[in-house]
Amino acid sequence: MIVVAPGGRVTSMTASARKLLADYFDSRRDGNGLPDMVRQWCKSQRSALAQLQVPAPLVVNKTGKRLVARMVSEGDRTLLLLSEGAAVDGAQALGTSGLTSREAEVLAWVARGRTNLEIGNILNISSRTIQKHLEHIFQKLGVESRTAAASRFWEGSHQTLQP
Repeated sequence: MIVVAPGGRVTSMTASARKLLADYFDSRRDGNGLPDMVRQWCKSQRSALAQLQVPAPLVVNKTGKRLVARMVSEGDRTLLLLSEGAAVDGAQALGTSGLTSREAEVLAWVARGRTNLEIGNILNISSRTIQKHLEHIFQKLGVESRTAAASRFWEGSHQTLQP
């Protein structure tokens, strides 16, 4: 666990958190600071919290393992909860739900907050085709909304980042 004060200053860090950060990120940081990737993620998640959005975990895969960081606000402090487990490929995790690779790709963009038009532009297909993919995704996952589908995505897989 890491405790971060307003303004991003680390006020407390457990020995296990310090070891996880050292294992997953290069050492270009001060002794009690956060790696740049974690600092940027914290900033974006604070912004999401300010807009009453659910914070998304930071997931970093490295050599068959993954580090998952979750943010919890407690008054004026922010807690970063770190855990380590086996690496999971998002497409493989979603494959058990019966999604095609294209549907998994569309869902991954939905989970990142993209609109149908944006996803269509990224994948070079029409927004109507995106809507059709979403209808299939909703049916296969047993959900009725983009939010519920995105939630299922984050439960079953995570965005993979490489340091």
